[in-house]
Amino acid sequence: MNSIKLEFVIQNENQILDVKEKLIQNLDFFQFEQDKKNLIEIAFEEMCINGIIHGNKNNKNKNLFIQIEISHQEFKAFIQDEGDGFSPSVVPETLDFDLLIDLIEKNETEIFTHGRGIYLTRQYMDQVVYNEKGNSVLIVKKK
Repeated sequence: MNSIKLEFVIQNENQILDVKEKLIQNLDFFQFEQDKKNLIEIAFEEMCINGIIHGNKNNKNKNLFIQIEISHQEFKAFIQDEGDGFSPSVVPETLDFDLLIDLIEKNETEIFTHGRGIYLTRQYMDQVVYNEKGNSVLIVKKK
């Protein structure tokens, strides 16, 4: 088998666990190293949670569409919510301490309580691409 393609439609965070179980089984089948599996699992879960919580606003009538492709060369996931989107460029780098100090002084730290998942995904994946609207993301990790 050269690759496998999986598709899911979920509405809430609890359903992410079922998808992750199938993801891990297939990463094992394609013999991804444990450290890369861990990074993929974290980034994938973060992007799904962001889509459900921030994109779909936890609205159980809205779907999160997930397409996964795994091969002997790489993992790819395309995740799309039904929300209004956002601009990834406005999400601060979590380790920007000068910005954090400035936000603390202005008592505007809420922006820093979000964005860690995006930061981690950018660090862990080889490629992270959002669509123009900001309601879908493609994440890629080479084997």
